Amino acid sequence: MDEGEVGRVAWVTTLGPDASQVDYRLQSQCGCDHADHDHGHSAEQGGQDRQADYRLYGAARAVERIGAGWAEFGERSGTTLDDEAALESMRQVMAGRDPRTGEQLVDPKMAVDPRAKLAARPVVEAVHAVAEAAHMDPGELLGSPRLAARFARLEKGLVRDGEAHRAPVGELEAIAEAAGVDPGLLWPQAELDQARAHADERVRVGNRGYDLVLNVPKSYSGAIALADEATAARLEELYLESVRETVTDAEGWLAYGMAGHHGDGQRARRVQATGWAASITLHRSARPVQGQVGDPHTHAHVMIPNMVKCVDGTWRTLAAGGRDLHRHVALLGELAKARVREKSAREFGAVWKQDERTGEWEIVGFDPGLRGLFSSRSRQITELVGADASRAQKQAAGRVLAQAKDPLGETGTARQAWRARAEAAGYDVDALVGRALSGPGAAPAAPVPSLEDLVARVWDPETGVTAHRKVVSRVQVMAAVTAALGGGITSVSQVEVLTDAVMASDRAVVLPTVEGAHLSNAVRVSSADIVEAERTITGSAQRRLGQGAAVVAPERVAAVLEAFEAERGFALSAEQRGVAERLMGAGHGVDLVRGVAGAGKTTLMSAVYAGWQQAGYRVAGAATAAVAAANLQAESGIASSTVAAWVSRISSGEGLEGWMCWSWTRRRWSTTGPWRCWSGRPSAPAPRWWASATRPSWKRSGSAGRSRRCTPWCGARR
Repeated sequence: MDEGEVGRVAWVTTLGPDASQVDYRLQSQCGCDHADHDHGHSAEQGGQDRQADYRLYGAARAVERIGAGWAEFGERSGTTLDDEAALESMRQVMAGRDPRTGEQLVDPKMAVDPRAKLAARPVVEAVHAVAEAAHMDPGELLGSPRLAARFARLEKGLVRDGEAHRAPVGELEAIAEAAGVDPGLLWPQAELDQARAHADERVRVGNRGYDLVLNVPKSYSGAIALADEATAARLEELYLESVRETVTDAEGWLAYGMAGHHGDGQRARRVQATGWAASITLHRSARPVQGQVGDPHTHAHVMIPNMVKCVDGTWRTLAAGGRDLHRHVALLGELAKARVREKSAREFGAVWKQDERTGEWEIVGFDPGLRGLFSSRSRQITELVGADASRAQKQAAGRVLAQAKDPLGETGTARQAWRARAEAAGYDVDALVGRALSGPGAAPAAPVPSLEDLVARVWDPETGVTAHRKVVSRVQVMAAVTAALGGGITSVSQVEVLTDAVMASDRAVVLPTVEGAHLSNAVRVSSADIVEAERTITGSAQRRLGQGAAVVAPERVAAVLEAFEAERGFALSAEQRGVAERLMGAGHGVDLVRGVAGAGKTTLMSAVYAGWQQAGYRVAGAATAAVAAANLQAESGIASSTVAAWVSRISSGEGLEGWMCWSWTRRRWSTTGPWRCWSGRPSAPAPRWWASATRPSWKRSGSAGRSRRCTPWCGARR
């Protein structure tokens, strides 16, 4: 998920050029997995799924049109795609065509057929060999600025992609022939012949559109699964009402195109559109797991085409290449959930409480045990990769597990299977649902947080919007405000008014919008805590310039680096050597080493570590995450702990025995302020804190508009 992630209950997928991705999202009811949401199905498998779905769930809801853009094609939002001709009209829209005439309204992006490409390395090596023999530069050898520029791009591609980098045969042959090299000597003849045969062919690579998934908390899916059929149908309709209202909000923010050139000092301008011609497909369950009917998993796929008609009459692609849609995903998810909370509380007396572990609002009465009962895929993934696995690892495991096609062992309908599963776990289903959905007016109205409480929650340094990033946009603040409203909302205007108030508080610092002014809800904001922390850290770093911290004598630096190179069997680059000499010799209290992945930062740590050790300094590392600390220690040899462990050691009074007594203090503002650090004994030389530019924390440097990633760190003290 993108900006402002509050909970993983909404996400957007770029569909790409593959028409099968569109076809799947036009199928009502086939189960999806929350963990991986992989929708790859063959036509045969899709037919089998639909047959099974009818037995399990009964008649599916028809795919629904949504969006004012349907009026451009003579259709109305809210009507259904209830026959094959109507579904085909949606396919045409997703292909960028007018469904009535077949006219191409937005030309798809095309590219060279992959079969017309060959490996780039043979021609690059051949050109270098010929140029070296002729004592010429490759660009001079090729004799054409155009070919020289293309050759330079090939070299960059090889650095980036290695052996996987390929290029069109026509370009490769032109470069080879300009260098006097026979292309037949560079590639196998069969590969060359195939590439030539497809040289003039183009394939679609342009994106057809987007799949916005709006989910509900597990307890709401459980309520639909276990309630009587009439109640379940009404709960489902309340959810779809929430989806429609949220998609309408999104359309107001995101249905626009861009006109003019963007780049080279120019900026494209935003042109509002008449709306979009999207669709809503309801799915009710996850995929079967180990022979069980898939867990209740109510969610809607909102398929949005990558084209809109702008008010100037021109059809264009959507919302700055879809960037703005991705920015708003978390907010849209929170708006849909907040509407569900309000509607279900008003109509069914549902009481919502925030889960302390997940932060998600859940219906009281559907306890964690029951919710866990209907989280089969999540349990299966945890058993496979462990509870501490990363999201990427869990998603990869989910994709593997989703391939299993175990025959269903449960009989009857899905609703019967879900009820039987709950009863087998000891739940009195009717009593549980009766208490949780006790009827209108049966439960007290949810308290509305005061503005003071809302401000404190949104700007909380530990858990608020700036807890993990220094600058946020208005859309992220809106998502946080919506998530804080346990009683839900009746309209987006409530959120907008509260967001204005939260951003106007003295805890917020509004910043200039330097880029992306065309985006919706683009105002940038930081917190007063962040700005004050930046001033403190910047001032501390400036005061500690050249203070003689952890200095190693020049002759020892040279000897250490020479020994390091001999031991490792390779020479440090001039840049690496220069950085190492500065770190050991400049004596600054704070130094920052910044580099891309693979630039050799950890190797450099090892070299400097050796120098500090030989000079009699004690060296330790710190990282915000235990995994990062372990990696730092394994790769550099520096004993490392988490920042939390260091803070605990200092806060407990144990201090830094054998080190200079550094103090980490946490200053309280209206809640809990940011972490800051400085020397505890002004008379003592300060240790060096060296930061390597890797995930996941932010170093505050300069103004609130600039940032440096800088974890892990290591410190040295004699």
